Amino acid sequence: MFLRWMVRPYPDLCVWNFIDKKYLFVSLDSGLLRTVSRVFKLKFPGGASWRNVLRITGLFRRINPEDPAKNRCYLCPLSDICKSARLPVVVKEETLMSSRERMILEDFLRVSGDRFDEVKTEFPVGRRSIDAVAHERNCNWYVIEVEYELNYTAIGQVIVYRKNIH
Repeated sequence: MFLRWMVRPYPDLCVWNFIDKKYLFVSLDSGLLRTVSRVFKLKFPGGASWRNVLRITGLFRRINPEDPAKNRCYLCPLSDICKSARLPVVVKEETLMSSRERMILEDFLRVSGDRFDEVKTEFPVGRRSIDAVAHERNCNWYVIEVEYELNYTAIGQVIVYRKNIH
């Protein structure tokens, strides 16, 4: 999964452009294994094993040789009915940003000048909330996840939130 995020273009990071995405392997978990089994009517004994990663990557390479690891739940036509694509049902005890996160957001907005004409904090999405949603003067909307240190959970949240606020 790490290599996928580092190599693939938006919505992933695309930091390592010296690796061609056609050499990536699928990130196999039980959800993808179950979906591939049902869609292609195949059996994958051994669960999420390296052998099955190779089999499914080979299958996906026949479908998309340029990017076999391409799976974007938020673009899938089944995402509205798929349990794996739904927002996690997690209720935070405290939904407000910490004072440190609020300071980071305020610093970001100050540095941005008058770029944004509207900023909503704690924007509700399902049972969760986005730290901030900002409207740019040229009519672009931005999902802002505020973290003191960037982590993969924050990146995943932004991708899922982006799909669910359209």
